[in-house]
Amino acid sequence: MAEKSIQAVLFELGLGTISQRFIEHKINFALAKKLSDEELSALGVGTIGDRIRLKEKLNSQNTEPVAHSSPQASGSTSGSTPRSLLDRIRRERSLLFSSGSGKSNIPKNLPRNQKKSKEKTWTGTFICMADKSQGRVPSVSEKEVLIKAQLGFKRIQFCLEDKEEDVLAKISENETGFYQLQDIGGFELLRCRQNYRQLELVDCPWTVRDLKATLGSQGKIYLRPIQINLSTQSTVQSTHIEKREACKTCGDSFSIHELRKHVKLCHEKDLSNESDSELYDPHITETNVEETDEIQSEKIPDNIMENMEQVESSNNNSGSSVNSNNETIIESIIVSSTYQSSLDGKEVNDVIPIDDVFLQSRDDSSSAINVDPVDNLMTDESNIITLINNCLNYLIENSINDPVDILRYLQKNIVTGRELEITSIETPTDGDTNFISVDRHELIETAFDEVGALTDLRPTLEVQFYGENAVDSGGPRKEFFRLILREIKEKYFEPVRPFAKMEDYETIGKILALSMLQNGKIPQFLDFSLVDELFESSSPSLVVLNLRKGLDSLGLYKIGSSLPQFRHLFNTKPPILTLKGAITMLKPNLSEPGTNRRSLQTRVYSVFTKYLREVSSGRRENISLHSILMFATGADEEPILGFAVGPEICFSESETYNSFLPTSNTCINRLTLPIPSAEKDLPTNEILFHLYDLAFANTYYGLSLTYYCQHFVFVIIQCK
Repeated sequence: MAEKSIQAVLFELGLGTISQRFIEHKINFALAKKLSDEELSALGVGTIGDRIRLKEKLNSQNTEPVAHSSPQASGSTSGSTPRSLLDRIRRERSLLFSSGSGKSNIPKNLPRNQKKSKEKTWTGTFICMADKSQGRVPSVSEKEVLIKAQLGFKRIQFCLEDKEEDVLAKISENETGFYQLQDIGGFELLRCRQNYRQLELVDCPWTVRDLKATLGSQGKIYLRPIQINLSTQSTVQSTHIEKREACKTCGDSFSIHELRKHVKLCHEKDLSNESDSELYDPHITETNVEETDEIQSEKIPDNIMENMEQVESSNNNSGSSVNSNNETIIESIIVSSTYQSSLDGKEVNDVIPIDDVFLQSRDDSSSAINVDPVDNLMTDESNIITLINNCLNYLIENSINDPVDILRYLQKNIVTGRELEITSIETPTDGDTNFISVDRHELIETAFDEVGALTDLRPTLEVQFYGENAVDSGGPRKEFFRLILREIKEKYFEPVRPFAKMEDYETIGKILALSMLQNGKIPQFLDFSLVDELFESSSPSLVVLNLRKGLDSLGLYKIGSSLPQFRHLFNTKPPILTLKGAITMLKPNLSEPGTNRRSLQTRVYSVFTKYLREVSSGRRENISLHSILMFATGADEEPILGFAVGPEICFSESETYNSFLPTSNTCINRLTLPIPSAEKDLPTNEILFHLYDLAFANTYYGLSLTYYCQHFVFVIIQCK
């Protein structure tokens, strides 16, 4: 039959899947030769190449091919279209083009409840800590230690219906969890809120559904042991590199993984040897060593020689037991004179007269000697140098590279005295401080005088503004750093003034170091070229030289020149405070749900949220989100080390003047919003917004402003 012949041609060309269409349209071999390209496309011969090959095949046969017997009738396997091939093609076609194919192998006639359902799961991110008393998020270096001990970061999958017992069991499993948590006396789940590094207990049932609803899919859960600290010993076997290289300084050979640490230590040792060799006088050679004593006696001034002779004559009467004391007195005179001459830029061995030193002859029982203050200066400088060198060695040995972690470590080891921040009003404020009193209206002059007079910059700074009675437990200090850095930027760095007093730039360096170490603002107004010159230039300008001297009073120049990553703090721009960030940062402290007080607090907080939206959109003149944060915390941005206590909003009934004016305690980062009472209802939004504008536009929190605001509000109410 003709139909079978055209079907055979289609199979030869690989077009057997469309042969059924030719049969349905009754196209035989003769008709197929007359078909146009459009008609062939309608029959399924879609590509140009297939249509050309089909026409050539049909035209190459002048006579109609002999029909083969139907394989369906005879069941034989002869011919071009065997039954097995046709069946396979139909089966593949049905799998490819039938609706719902490939999605499920379950027969459609089964009841719906008998179909196999996939179990829902939730994957959580867990960080296991080793210290049972740790209350902060682990730093980068701590995370590296935890990871090496097979603690740290892991993702664990749970079934959505798992209960609390199942969750705890899977967390401590051997394969997927932390096996170290087994048999340690229990562990707890903690979380960290946004922009806040303190950890707090997960305050919901520890079932999978509750954890997912509370933390979401991206939240991290911190695991902390309760009774026993976990081991942080590394379980990773270190691979030692056999190749060794010689140190160019000392010539010793070290393996590659130890070479960098040795080169650093060897370089510091070489620098210390060079500094010691500076005390050696190159003019004193082996030929004139014998003349040294005679030269030194010629250099000692006459007045000191006379005092020495008096001491010697008095000691002859008191016996030989005082000889050692004479040597101490003479040595202190020469050393202090030598150190003073080095400060003045003279040669080290030039001994100059010291009129302030007087020698008191001692009797048989006691003697008194005035100590030169330069000796104390030398002791303070040597202490800070030793401290900074120890800090550098620790940072290098422990590979602490994050600039924020470096600053946190320096703050912990350099700052002394009272705690920088308090966690509550009841926290005692004991400890040494550097007390300064400054004038808001002449901040540069008074601050430079006060800071320049400090001899030891390490104790916590305590600031008081003229005429204000606020006790500094952290808030006034943060405000002082914010104000003084703004004025320093405007007066000395826009642009840099090389003709200003050079000692001013030294004091500026001290203030910048204090602000960085004591939770103040980071001086991010220095441009890149100035930062590079500050830490890298071998021939800096006088301005940079004095800035270095001020920064190095607390060792920060040494740190910045030795650790280049520390300099990124000066060039990192603070993030922009958004409406979401402000609402997230200022968390309301609400009463228990269902209480009358809770409903009043909710009313006030709702109005305050609307006010924040007004401020964020720029509809409140001269007020920004930074102004509100500054009013609540004393800082217009989040410190780079974070807030010790997260900012919060508290609510209280106002008893003074029936006021709804906000107040704050910047030492504990607390903003207080008054709520209505039985005697005084909540004013309209317009009046409240005016009150908020008055509060957040000012940095004076005294009674006079409050009294003025009350009279202003009273006038508004009367007008209404």
